[in-house]
Amino acid sequence: IGVLVTFLGSGMLWLFASIHMFRTEGWEMIDQIRRTNKPWYLTLLDDYASFWNCVDWISVCIAIAIMAIFMALQISILDTNALFLEHARSSQAVSGQSNRTYDEIKHSVDVFFTSMEVTCNKEQLFRFWLAIYPVVLMMRLFKSFAAQPRLAIVTETFKHAASDMLHFFLVFSSVYFCMTVNAVLFFGQDDVHFTRLDWALFSCWRAM
Repeated sequence: IGVLVTFLGSGMLWLFASIHMFRTEGWEMIDQIRRTNKPWYLTLLDDYASFWNCVDWISVCIAIAIMAIFMALQISILDTNALFLEHARSSQAVSGQSNRTYDEIKHSVDVFFTSMEVTCNKEQLFRFWLAIYPVVLMMRLFKSFAAQPRLAIVTETFKHAASDMLHFFLVFSSVYFCMTVNAVLFFGQDDVHFTRLDWALFSCWRAM
């Protein structure tokens, strides 16, 4: 029960925080449009569409996507459980008293595993967006840092070094990819970790 209460409490807190952020950004955008005489789309492009505001709206959109996928996942789980229970009751596999034909049982099993596959795909998509969300939250932390002079040193450093870092990672990525291909060619027949290029990318990173 304690785990369930913690889960529900943290979930509701995150939901209310997301709604508050959506409301705040929405009113800020509306207020910006009201205070200017330009068309609304020019106001948004010229006065509102800054980098940090885009980060805020991206976080809002991802939060909405996570909520929608979570609800779809829960519905899919309920449907899959219902199909499994229906199959178990109708087939009566335990007592061996099933009066259904082979084709009916096969169709029931196919429907269940199709639903299971859909549920697993939704769960994978849900985890994907959950993995992206902390990165967006990290960007919002940088926005908070920019408001304080001492903490803004970090964001200003990244801002001024962005061009140099981009060129460095271009060179690094090129060399790293070439070395990964070499690792597949040299060790692919002897070590399972280098039999595929995607596996070799992780193995070379761990070796570094």
